[in-house]
Amino acid sequence: MPAETFKIDFTKRYVLALLLIAFLSSGAFFILHFALKTAESTALIVNISGKQRMLSQRVASLAQHYSSHVSHGNISDAKEIKISLLKAVDEMQDANNRLSTGQITEMVTFTPSTTINNLYFGKVDTKRRVDDYLRLANKLLISKNTDQYNEILYDLSMMSDTLLVDLNEIVLQYQKEGEEKIAVIQNLELIAWIITLLTLLMEVIFIFQPMANTLRTLFQKEMWNKNYLEQEIQIRTYSLEQANEKLEYSASHDPLTGLNNRLNLEHELETLISHYRENRIPFAVLMLDIDWFKKVNDNYGHDMGDFVLKDLATLIRGAIRSEDSAYRAGGEEFVIILNRISQAQAIEKAEALRQSIEEHSFVLGEIELNITISGGLYHPKWLEAMDLHEVLKLSDNALYEAKHLGRNRIVAAQTSSLELSSILSPSKTLIKVRGIRGETIAFADFDIIDLLGYSNDMLTQGIISLRDIVHPDDHDFFERLALRKPFMTTLRMLHANRNIKIIKAGCTPLKDDMWKIEMQDPILLAKSVEDTMIVQNFEAMMENTDDFIYFKDRYHVFTAGSHSLVRLTNVPIKEKLVGLTDYEVFSREYADKYFKLEKEVFSGGINVSREIQPILENNGRNGWVDNRKYPIKNKEGEIIGLFGIARIVSDLENFNGENYV
Repeated sequence: MPAETFKIDFTKRYVLALLLIAFLSSGAFFILHFALKTAESTALIVNISGKQRMLSQRVASLAQHYSSHVSHGNISDAKEIKISLLKAVDEMQDANNRLSTGQITEMVTFTPSTTINNLYFGKVDTKRRVDDYLRLANKLLISKNTDQYNEILYDLSMMSDTLLVDLNEIVLQYQKEGEEKIAVIQNLELIAWIITLLTLLMEVIFIFQPMANTLRTLFQKEMWNKNYLEQEIQIRTYSLEQANEKLEYSASHDPLTGLNNRLNLEHELETLISHYRENRIPFAVLMLDIDWFKKVNDNYGHDMGDFVLKDLATLIRGAIRSEDSAYRAGGEEFVIILNRISQAQAIEKAEALRQSIEEHSFVLGEIELNITISGGLYHPKWLEAMDLHEVLKLSDNALYEAKHLGRNRIVAAQTSSLELSSILSPSKTLIKVRGIRGETIAFADFDIIDLLGYSNDMLTQGIISLRDIVHPDDHDFFERLALRKPFMTTLRMLHANRNIKIIKAGCTPLKDDMWKIEMQDPILLAKSVEDTMIVQNFEAMMENTDDFIYFKDRYHVFTAGSHSLVRLTNVPIKEKLVGLTDYEVFSREYADKYFKLEKEVFSGGINVSREIQPILENNGRNGWVDNRKYPIKNKEGEIIGLFGIARIVSDLENFNGENYV
């Protein structure tokens, strides 16, 4: 077939296919549009009729309340009820007029069915009965005579029950008619879907399949010619790629261990340093050296030395993650780059690797020996180096210090390097204090800066004492230290910026009047509360309340709170409270008051802690609340949290809380 003839035929078939698809798409759009409009108007009509049914009962209820308050002389309450009753009457009258005329809104109208017309204007005559019912309600509001009240209330009550039945029948009829309309539309959609499928099938058979056959015939010969040339090119290209890959691998990998060599070390390290500076993405560098490796070669020969290096490389590969990388820097020295890792995780990884190597037996033939490694660990959280050379220098200095301290250990790269054994588990920090009440800080590890903001020198050189950074109301802590018994407590610490930091403190007595204090950010223990209480009931109870209700774990951390409580805080929604403390959502003045009550609960000596306290809502309104806190206990009787409720007792600014019972 000539190219020009094929082009014309192809264009005609393609345009025909597009026109058919456009026609089907337009039909589907109009059906869907009609369905949405029908569903929208049906839903609106059913909603208004349902509201009319509900308002009939609300009018009867408000009429009863209004009559009761008037007869008992409660004029102020009666006025409020009268306003609500008038509103309900107006809404019901409006709904009755719209449904009976079919004019739902300015944009939405409908023609009532014969059944609906009969219900409104036929034998049932619902339209007139609703008007009579509402006239009775209005008559009640202008009546002055008690006997007349009772008579109208009786008539309203008698009409209400029968009217409710008929209004309910109208709602059901509207719903039934709406469902019938939707069923018709669904049938139309099914028909349109079937037609669309059939049309697409016909396009495939009579348009696209002939086009495909013609194209296949035209290009088959050309493809046969090209295939031969491509196969020749692929064979030669593959041979070149294999050779290049071997050269590239040999250039970037150590031939003995299979690890990366120093070729790419500097480039990757520069990239990580750049990412840390720009986006604060953490990383760590661990520089390792085999202890006394020369003796291995001297005593067992170089074959054993090479085996140790290869076996050690296998251990390293098994210990690191996919995003990490390991290098043989030369001789018995290795470098591991740990990507996206905190200082605590880096310490844990390094120590785990050191221990696994110490416990591993290197066996070659009849020779079996154990080796250890020393390592220097760098993390930018400890010291932020200027460039890759400084990073490697700091790591190397820490490695040298590890060897100087006796080998078989990891030393962190910092101004005053610490042994790994002095570094606690992740997210903990450690201080040691001396004296009968432990006020003098003798040691503070490097994480103390992250937790409290004070430098190591300020703490250990006597510039700042432990009493200076513990909240004054928590100084009973020092009396507990004097008892020389281990304990765990929750403390308020004064951060260097004078903000309050709530911490979990585990205290262990040491020799010579020394104490070890492990400090840690509180862990949210909401799960413990879930195991003891039914949280769903908590949420349901707090959904619609004006009381300030909340739950906390044993470390004074919110686990749930009511919507109303948000009015007192600086958070936008109650879900944002979870995981925060009072000092993060209230002013310090109020947070101190609340913490005092909570300490009484957590002490276990009382069943409820209570105080009348002032409040200031975020809309500026002042008032007073009766603030009570109760302990939450588990099955073993341990206090694992508290339930608090602050109930408003006055909105007067001059109320002093003294006369409230």
